[in-house]
Amino acid sequence: MLASNGIDSAKIKPGILRAKLVFSFDCFPLLPQQTKKRRRPMTVTTNAFPSSFKEITLHDVWANNLEAEFAKLRDLIDAYPFVAMDTEYPGVIATPVGQFRSKEDFNYQQLRLNVDCLKLIQVGFTLTNEKGQLPPGRDIFQFNLHFDPSTDSFAHTSLELLKAAGFDFNKHQTEGIKLEDFGELLTTSGLVVEPRITWLTFHSCFDFGYLIRAIMLVKLPEDEKDFFRFHRKLFPNSFDIKILLRQAGPRDAMLKGGLQELADQLHVPRIGQCHQAGSDSLLTAMTFFKLQELFFAENWKEVASAVQGHMAGLSNSQNGTINSINNNGENLDDILMPKKHTQSNKTKKRAGRDLDEIHADLIKPGKVAKLQNQLLDDDLPGRGQHYCVTCDRHFVDGDAKARHERTKGHKRRLHALKEKPHTQREADLAGGLGVDD
Repeated sequence: MLASNGIDSAKIKPGILRAKLVFSFDCFPLLPQQTKKRRRPMTVTTNAFPSSFKEITLHDVWANNLEAEFAKLRDLIDAYPFVAMDTEYPGVIATPVGQFRSKEDFNYQQLRLNVDCLKLIQVGFTLTNEKGQLPPGRDIFQFNLHFDPSTDSFAHTSLELLKAAGFDFNKHQTEGIKLEDFGELLTTSGLVVEPRITWLTFHSCFDFGYLIRAIMLVKLPEDEKDFFRFHRKLFPNSFDIKILLRQAGPRDAMLKGGLQELADQLHVPRIGQCHQAGSDSLLTAMTFFKLQELFFAENWKEVASAVQGHMAGLSNSQNGTINSINNNGENLDDILMPKKHTQSNKTKKRAGRDLDEIHADLIKPGKVAKLQNQLLDDDLPGRGQHYCVTCDRHFVDGDAKARHERTKGHKRRLHALKEKPHTQREADLAGGLGVDD
């Protein structure tokens, strides 16, 4: 529970709850330039917006409970497909030099340099439904990654800010999650390459940059168009609140500032500690739905189509769509079209595509179809050169197979296989073990 943060729930602004525990926007004063035409408020049950952190269940995730907490998250995404996301990272230490096409090009090069040389520290996810309602348990997920200030780079002021927010870097050093473990479970969670998932963010370019790095485990591309391509495929449906503020309603109301300042202007209370990714993701979700109801209740579909997928500070937020033709004249949307995936009827836990499939699609888009046809041809002896008989999976090269063999899922399957009787072991090897992750 968030009570460990020491926040006094009495500090939350009064006057938010009405009789019969119904939250309504008409209990707040109108914002500037809204006096001429008052929108009809939509009443939302208090399940949408908690009034104190006693109502929140914070899943504080470390290496020892990573798989168990991802399993809980996977169980929620079907009913709660809106994912508000925030990250904490050790500041900005690198500045690009040279000539740049635009301010946005400079911003991307700065993003790329810093994401490549710094380490992600914390990620927060808040899941809601389309009405902004949290799951019954009011679950907020906060993933704490490995970070060692004695060896990892950081900006001094940023690290001091995180320490003041309650970060225990000794625990991050000894119990933090490995980036590759987080990236693999995120990839196979059903949250990425999935159009039905809607990502909610605030000034999200660094956030998505670090998530893409965690999934791909390679440096970000030099060309920002390739970065947009990665983002579009991994997170096909996303909204940046900073972009929404440029639309007519919020712009006329002169809404501005960072996330906390915007939330204060909208009378959205902070639940938890500022600069903790879990609390920030919850505030992002609450702010998004408050903004949507105040300004876009009648025209959300039109607004959504105009701002979907744009990230504040990068060129696609102003230029709209980007060139989807690669250097070979091939359409990237055709090459990288995500495959349909199905859930296990037994557990429904792993809904997404596996890590190596993502790597294959995004790193070697021109070779995917040919390699897949070769590796999946049953007539080929050994089912292809890079095939894991334990897990019944195919890989595009030896490096991908080696990465897979270092994962906990492969080791768990191998251990389970060794525990079985000899005759059953042979049957499993003939058809793949088939153990759910």
